[in-house]
Amino acid sequence: MGPLLGASSASVAGAPGSGVTNGSTPPQHTQGATNGCPPPAAMSNPRRPGSQPSRGGRTPWSPHGERGRLPPINRCVGMMMWGQQPSAAPGLEDSLCSIVIVGHSCALYPRLPGRDGGTTLPSHDAAQTSAPCGRDAEGRAPGSFQFGHQDNVPSCTPVQRALLSLTLSLEKLQAVKCRMLEAMEKGLSQEAHAQSTVHMLPTFICSTPDGTEKGDLMVVELCQSHVRTLFVTLLGDGNQSPQLMYKTFELPADKLQGTGEVLFDFVAQCVQKFLEEIGNPQHRLPVGFVFPFSCRQTGLGKAELISWSKGFQCSDVEGKDVVQLLQAAINKLELYHVEVIALLNDTVGTMMASSWGGKPCEIALVMGTGTNSCFMAEAQLVEVVEENNGRMCVNSEWGCFGDDGALNDVLTPYDHRVDQESSNPGERRFEKMVGGLYLGEIVRHAMLMLAAEQALFIGASTSTLGSKDAFKTQQVLEIMDNETGMAKARSALEALGLQPSERDCCRVQQICRAVVSRAAALSAMGLAAILSLMCRSRELERLVVNVGVDGELYRAHARFGEILQSVTGLLAPECAATLVPAADTNGLGVAMVTAVAQRMLTQRHEVEQLLAPLRLSRADLERVQGLMRQEMERGLGRDSNADASVRMLPTYVCNTPDGTERGDFLALDLGGTNFRVLVVRVMEEGIHMASEIYVI
Repeated sequence: MGPLLGASSASVAGAPGSGVTNGSTPPQHTQGATNGCPPPAAMSNPRRPGSQPSRGGRTPWSPHGERGRLPPINRCVGMMMWGQQPSAAPGLEDSLCSIVIVGHSCALYPRLPGRDGGTTLPSHDAAQTSAPCGRDAEGRAPGSFQFGHQDNVPSCTPVQRALLSLTLSLEKLQAVKCRMLEAMEKGLSQEAHAQSTVHMLPTFICSTPDGTEKGDLMVVELCQSHVRTLFVTLLGDGNQSPQLMYKTFELPADKLQGTGEVLFDFVAQCVQKFLEEIGNPQHRLPVGFVFPFSCRQTGLGKAELISWSKGFQCSDVEGKDVVQLLQAAINKLELYHVEVIALLNDTVGTMMASSWGGKPCEIALVMGTGTNSCFMAEAQLVEVVEENNGRMCVNSEWGCFGDDGALNDVLTPYDHRVDQESSNPGERRFEKMVGGLYLGEIVRHAMLMLAAEQALFIGASTSTLGSKDAFKTQQVLEIMDNETGMAKARSALEALGLQPSERDCCRVQQICRAVVSRAAALSAMGLAAILSLMCRSRELERLVVNVGVDGELYRAHARFGEILQSVTGLLAPECAATLVPAADTNGLGVAMVTAVAQRMLTQRHEVEQLLAPLRLSRADLERVQGLMRQEMERGLGRDSNADASVRMLPTYVCNTPDGTERGDFLALDLGGTNFRVLVVRVMEEGIHMASEIYVI
């Protein structure tokens, strides 16, 4: 991110395009257009942005440039986000503006022409008149005018209000982070686990590969649109040269909504076809199953599905062991040498894959169709399992965060509409704000509502936009591109039968950037919560850690990673997190975990063989019981007592105390090395005893 001025008191926003770079040149104007808008009435300034000569088209988002500084009165308390300079479009000046974050509040300033075609902020005096430090233009106290849901700002156009509703202040993100942290702690608690929206599920993965793993193994990964199979050969050479073969099978859409048996039969058939293509190996093949859904694990190879997501809704699976379901489907095909020994979430595989090459990762994020995270937690924190030593990987399953209302103050009308049209209304609210499956839908609903307000596609029919999934997340990511984004926007809109103006395309681009930037900021919020939890539980002043990251959003849009890194630093300043892209997306990380599981199973088998002679079956115990009873009976017999191995000697003690005993008694106790003398007085009030021990 760009230079921060007073990060400790600054605010940050997932503002449109807030993935700032390390450049220092302010954006340039394109001929005939401005990137400013009239400020709110109380912030008006006579100097309006003028048109500037073309400087080679649009420029990337970048932090404030040489002249784009905060007013002196506000330095060290805020931060400036420059917006993408749109291409020429008459009337655009009423839709976009610079967003300045100052202390606890924000201001909308007009763009002013700077030297070399750049822009700068208003002068110190103008800014001081518009919005005094710590207060907004209406003189409201800090925190009273924050990003998001600015319906009471009459001078903002519908597009401005839409962009602001999709923008989050640092204070708001900090508040949501605290709620996330609270939900995580509840998820780890034995008592409160059932009430938490962040499940914090144990994975039973307590170690990482040590390089000694050898042999062949398979990985089967179930994704939204395909099934991936992977065959890995490990040579035990430190895992420096694994041999890989893989194949991807398209997953028909009808399999997502049918019965669970049909789905797992299809996965098993993919395994069979893959093995046929690589020569039908007949030796035992341990399998790691990547199942990217919320599961309650009771062991590395035992996991019950809690709930479906990502468009899956197969019957007769929730509440059942998905490892057994897949193994049963494989056994139907008589592939008895193929054994599913480990179930992993794709996030765990990302953590392992990101550790490849000498950068151990203790946290992983996946930001693709859905969203999830995992991290190595102190085992004593995971109260739902009995393990207290070392660490255990915890699968956060944070997609359901907000289902209890924790996100209500940051949800927009667009989010509500996406939720209402989904297959699981009211569920997985956080994932529906962050996951790639939903970002296109958020943009679609934003366009529909702006069109209804005559702010987009004026005079045109938007009936084609009314169809669910008419606007894809892939299109959103393409439209965000600096070089080709405007052309992609026009192409996507024309494919829907619209005739967009240049201004329409630019506004759609800004909406796309706002939606994706908000997703990045919320992802950073979740990561910051994990970092703070780890730092506190390990009692560290500063946590230094690598974070493995994967997913279409992260890979396809560089700004996403920049926002993720920067906002995380602001929300968890006590931690230094380095984002490490996943080194492999074909399941190598999962293969490593499967190899570790196989190594642990082999070691357990060796231990069991060693202990086998010492173990007694129920039949053995019953036989010993019979022999003991026989000897006890012989010991009680007059004629057989002398020969019994259990002598059963009489003590001539015929009664037990009944509580009426009274008096003083002397007891002598001769032990192996000590002689003990006890004086005991038994009274109605109780028993008093004095003793002395003599060493022999």
